Amino acid sequence: MREAYARVLTAEPDLLLCGEAESAEAALVALAGIECDLVITDVRLPGQSGIDLAGEIRQRWPELPVVVITGHEDSVFARRAEEAGAAAFLPKRLAATHLLDTIRGVLQPEAG
Repeated sequence: MREAYARVLTAEPDLLLCGEAESAEAALVALAGIECDLVITDVRLPGQSGIDLAGEIRQRWPELPVVVITGHEDSVFARRAEEAGAAAFLPKRLAATHLLDTIRGVLQPEAG
């Protein structure tokens, strides 16, 4: 899925993909060395959940928004993501049609 999301993002002229990571740990290492405007993560990651990653990002970089994507439609996951500080929560079934709008809405909340 990461590769599919990367293809979608790189096809958009107003968005720039600044990095990819295979795990939460790799994401945190990458984030320490780059500047970016938004993080997209799946709930399921090797080693640490995307929800936990969102919380850690929120602690380290409070202004950096995180979009959490999951195959779980249960409202418990949405609530946990929100409590962790995620800016948005997107079920995978909606990602194909709503990912770009979600990203733009998080980056430009006044326009939404």
